[in-house]
Amino acid sequence: MAGRGYRKARSAFDLPGVSLMVGRMGWLDAGHVAVTAGYCALLWVVQAVVYPQFGRVPAEAFKDYHAAHMRRISRVVIPLFAAEGAVALAVAALRWSGQPLLQGLSVGLYAAGALLTFLVFVPLHQRLQAGLRPGQLARLVRLNVLRAGLSSARLAVVLWISTAGAGG
Repeated sequence: MAGRGYRKARSAFDLPGVSLMVGRMGWLDAGHVAVTAGYCALLWVVQAVVYPQFGRVPAEAFKDYHAAHMRRISRVVIPLFAAEGAVALAVAALRWSGQPLLQGLSVGLYAAGALLTFLVFVPLHQRLQAGLRPGQLARLVRLNVLRAGLSSARLAVVLWISTAGAGG
């Protein structure tokens, strides 16, 4: 391929699309987009795949299944959620004067998702530890659409913030 006008990439960050994106945005913005998109994607996977699978678990196995789910999903969710919050605050602190409305909206959407998670989803999952009862799964799926929607709106704001300051 090198003889046809292509050069060999030295690393994943040397690929044309990645280096172009990072070059225009900068590492902080690229990281902001990456963690926000990662968390948003995770919420939609939970919505489309994980929560619907809960209903297929036999009642006598649900407690063990849910406990294993919580252990495993926490290893992914907690670092991603913390990174998203840290990067959101860093970007807002560094860029507040240039984009106060967008930065406030970004942090506000993150805060709304965090409140929904801690005030609604954590207690819901704690109740699920006792076993799945009628209506709980439907409530979980219905409310997660709101959480995934907030995250999607935040991703749109983050993309706007990241590309608006990138010379575009």
